[in-house]
Amino acid sequence: MPSLMCASASHSSLAGHTGLVCDAAACDTITRNTAPFDEPVSRLASRHCGGMRGIQKRLKSILLAKKIDYRVSQRDNLLKFVSQLHWCMGADRFKGFVSYGFYKGGFTTTKPAPFESPKDYMFGSGSMAACDNCSSLSCTKCPRCEKPHCFDCFWIKLHRC
Repeated sequence: MPSLMCASASHSSLAGHTGLVCDAAACDTITRNTAPFDEPVSRLASRHCGGMRGIQKRLKSILLAKKIDYRVSQRDNLLKFVSQLHWCMGADRFKGFVSYGFYKGGFTTTKPAPFESPKDYMFGSGSMAACDNCSSLSCTKCPRCEKPHCFDCFWIKLHRC
């Protein structure tokens, strides 16, 4: 019999929300009530493993060090950044990172296997080589094709492999 986890929040914006309907006879239902101060699942993994915020900080330091004229705060640039980051997080190599947020939040009891954080992988060893597309110095290693790419090819032109 399939299991379904229902998380209900005490936050005022979610009060009275009836978007999730489950046929209780068709599955085992596990309900977890979250307190107003609980963190979202995505932030738990990020805070403990240097995920999204670590990537933002690393990109900022790359922009400053290489003197790249790029404003993340501009609407189009912010949308590109979020889109590319979301695409990166969908890579198979980050499944442990994503499942760690569910584990740390108490939604699962199975501790994920050790994993490399997105920041360490994307900007760690192998990220500073020749860009796979344009041969300039790269700064980011793609988590899907595992090839190095420069800032322009990966973050501005939205590399997809």
